[in-house]
Amino acid sequence: MAPGGAGRLVRAGVQELAVPLPPAPKLITFDAEGTLLQLASPKGLILRESLLKAHGYLARLPGPDLFQASHAAYDKALNAATAAQPCYGCGTGVTSHQWWYGVVYDALVETLEAHNIPPSEMVDPVMEELFDELFYETFTGPEAYELRPDAARTLEKLAEWREAGTGPLLGIVTNADERLPTVLLNLGILEVFDFVLTSRQIGSELPARAIFDVALDKAGLTNAAEALHCGDDLERDIGGAAAAGWQSCLIANPPAPQGPQAYTVMGISGLLPRLGLPALSGPVPTTRRRGQFVDGE
Repeated sequence: MAPGGAGRLVRAGVQELAVPLPPAPKLITFDAEGTLLQLASPKGLILRESLLKAHGYLARLPGPDLFQASHAAYDKALNAATAAQPCYGCGTGVTSHQWWYGVVYDALVETLEAHNIPPSEMVDPVMEELFDELFYETFTGPEAYELRPDAARTLEKLAEWREAGTGPLLGIVTNADERLPTVLLNLGILEVFDFVLTSRQIGSELPARAIFDVALDKAGLTNAAEALHCGDDLERDIGGAAAAGWQSCLIANPPAPQGPQAYTVMGISGLLPRLGLPALSGPVPTTRRRGQFVDGE
């Protein structure tokens, strides 16, 4: 374990705990979006591009700056669908394709109506084709997603530790649907993980305990204190892990707050020193994120 006394380090406005984690875990799991990967563009811009493409780039739409504000309509539709049919429709007879269709359709309709554009003319004639491409292609790979800075290098070091016979198993525990393994494959990191568990697959969403218990079983563990979950959300990741008896680590992306139950690190690479591994050296890779990002993206 990395040595360290009490006290705190302050970096980029977020406090990092300057103490090591508890005894080395036998299992480390990660949240996906926001922790390991992120959108390469704001949701509104992705939807705008898809709508333009569906109309052969002949449609007249609000400019990118205005359309980008559709993230609010998207989040509204997403929250409504989650409340009505949790786990992307699991257990309700609704496929994840049908579930997301409703979210995207409602978001597009609200956005266009706000700009006095009739959805019956702009959305309805192309919705089937537009959505299938979004669901099966755009949102399963690098057109929509990219790895967060240093995610690949950090996972590589953790995998090397595991392969040396002294490191923990690695897994994904996250709220997502069945496309996540394809996303991870297309981003080049699926092979790092011993298993991938999603809320759609398990039928239970974080912060509920069920998915953590399944992860323990997958790893062949009975002691929850031997498992560590890393994520960027205080309630879902940190609160959920703590309630399940796990160790937890908040992967802080400024200006994220610090959670009382978590060992907080700045970015995923900050996890390595907390586990007694050498810190990464060299420049942090840049991202290709486009557009102006706002809270909630």
